Amino acid sequence: MQAWLHRDVGCLIGRVEYAKDRFAIGAVNSRAELIELRALFGEALATGEVLSCLVLLEPGNAALPGLPISELVRYLDDKYFAGTEEAGARRVEMAEAVTYNLSYHLRCPVTGAETAFGDFDQVAFYPQAVDKGDPLYDPSMYAPFVCVNITSDAYGFAMIAEDRRARGARSDRPFHSLDKAERHEIYDAALREFQKLAERTIENYGRATDPAVLTPICLTDGATHYIAQHDESAFVETMKRPFRSEMPCLYVPRIIAQWELHFELGIQPDMSAIYSPAVPELNS
Repeated sequence: MQAWLHRDVGCLIGRVEYAKDRFAIGAVNSRAELIELRALFGEALATGEVLSCLVLLEPGNAALPGLPISELVRYLDDKYFAGTEEAGARRVEMAEAVTYNLSYHLRCPVTGAETAFGDFDQVAFYPQAVDKGDPLYDPSMYAPFVCVNITSDAYGFAMIAEDRRARGARSDRPFHSLDKAERHEIYDAALREFQKLAERTIENYGRATDPAVLTPICLTDGATHYIAQHDESAFVETMKRPFRSEMPCLYVPRIIAQWELHFELGIQPDMSAIYSPAVPELNS
């Protein structure tokens, strides 16, 4: 597992955060254990120790990697997620997928303001994602073990921006002491980094996909969107169909706008509407 996270995981943002030792890792065998682990993850987030959480589901259960994907995700959903009445948890059920989000109230690394980050998606990954004989084949969902990753793009970008400030020429001055031009200089550098990592991640997963079996994930012209054969925020799905999602170059400016409202006018940042939802590609 450690070698895969360090060298082989397709998501470069995850690989970078693992290298910075900001990846919490735990294993669970019951819903109660998962709820407890998520609470511990929230506590670690609040201290700034971690950014993401990788949850291994029943690592001792050798039967899980052998199940068809549809049976595996139904089993995981029924046992660990469906019907959960947990503070901060939200379930969204669509015709072909189920999404689970967690919301954590955290001190924003950029503004210092207590902020609700409601986009901590919980997404399942599994070894059988690379089985070309499975109808739900999709290498972008691959991990060498059955697991769920919990992470937030908004909080992740805030950490990248703070990292940029802390290692730059203004490392001795927090964001609130910088002027608008100085802040935007850091924002722009952080966005370029975030966008490039996202582009390379999509290219990695595209190369890993057999086009004879599934249309590979790809960037649109201008890299403003990407098209994947699933909704990237979905925990489980029952069919493959193309979805168009925004890249950081589109949604990150909305995050920055919320930060600037706070710095310029003292308005509490609102991260509840920074994303446009993934939309089906009807003409694919």
